[in-house]
Amino acid sequence: MLLSFFGKEGNNNLDISVFMEYPPDIVSEFFQQSFVNISLSVYQELKDQFADPDNLNENIPKWVLFIDKLLDMEDSLYSLEENRNLDFVGPAYYIKTNTRFFFYKTCFEHEGITAQDIAEMVELNSTPAINDLIAKHYATLKCKPASRKSREELLNDLQISISALEEIEHISRQIMFQRRLIEIRESFLNAPYAALIEPDKPDDKPEKPVPKHSFLGGILNPRSRTAFEAACQQYNHDLKVYYIRYREYEKACDRYKNALRDWESEKNYLINRSIEDIKKAKLKIKKGNRIIKIYNEVLSSLDIHPQYQSIVPLARFYYFLETGRALSIQECMNLYEQELKLEELKESQERLERNIMATVYYLHSEAAATTEYPPYDNPEELIEMIYKRWQAEKRVEI
Repeated sequence: MLLSFFGKEGNNNLDISVFMEYPPDIVSEFFQQSFVNISLSVYQELKDQFADPDNLNENIPKWVLFIDKLLDMEDSLYSLEENRNLDFVGPAYYIKTNTRFFFYKTCFEHEGITAQDIAEMVELNSTPAINDLIAKHYATLKCKPASRKSREELLNDLQISISALEEIEHISRQIMFQRRLIEIRESFLNAPYAALIEPDKPDDKPEKPVPKHSFLGGILNPRSRTAFEAACQQYNHDLKVYYIRYREYEKACDRYKNALRDWESEKNYLINRSIEDIKKAKLKIKKGNRIIKIYNEVLSSLDIHPQYQSIVPLARFYYFLETGRALSIQECMNLYEQELKLEELKESQERLERNIMATVYYLHSEAAATTEYPPYDNPEELIEMIYKRWQAEKRVEI
């Protein structure tokens, strides 16, 4: 599933923000050969806003009509709302994308797909495009004579390189998205006849209880009679629930039959769509790789060692040049290495300080346990006092 990009694979429930920001046709495109879960509370909120004359959101009426009429779920959703023995209704079939819709009474535990997730999928599905500033910079690389660059030119080169790294990260993600899209479309093409999934059957019909023959003089034992009556009451309840759920299953089967009737023509459309989607995705991947190659050439033109060609080091280089701490790329690299070593020394010192404090705490505890004197009321205060004294002595030495 495409949802794996957001760590939400399997959580196909839609947040209310999706319905506010996007119409059904755009959303369903990202759930081809898959399913969508919608909570009853979300549906009720859509209905309430649909009935509000002051509501100007164009997507809400589209969703209400899509669910009630196109998916034919209005009666089933009324049953879900009124009947406490129903947990969910569905599936409803939208065969233009082969998407199944389920509606649940309870709210979902996990965070659903949000409008922000859909927006990111729309962006990831777009054709990779080269950054205009980077393209202009790339065009001038072979025209410029090799000479010592000014501070302003170096700052501009670093800014361009940082932007190129950010663009590489984004385009790489677009390429991964397109590859996943190809996998999904090819999976459908390999088994198009098995794509339309039948509704799941409800649990087996409950069995009628049989009285245990424990007679005394031909009369049923009172204890057995009480247990039998309780079993009969539970059976009547279970049978009622079974028939309620089975009626919804029959409705789902009717929707499945209607979808199956139109599936042959829609299946051919989806096959052609999937083939076209694969072609487009491969072209996007090809273009993305071509742009990444250009960006890598821009990075190599800086004459910076590959180990520094990432956003964090280049951002520090930019800071060094901007503040005047360095006048060349080589000086930037030297300063950066010095900072790394100082950071390592600082971390080593902090580890040493923590070890010293732990040792002091341990020795204090051991001393308190082996002497007749009561332990110090607050060992942490003792440690803090020793630590401050040690820091003060260190400052005096410096």
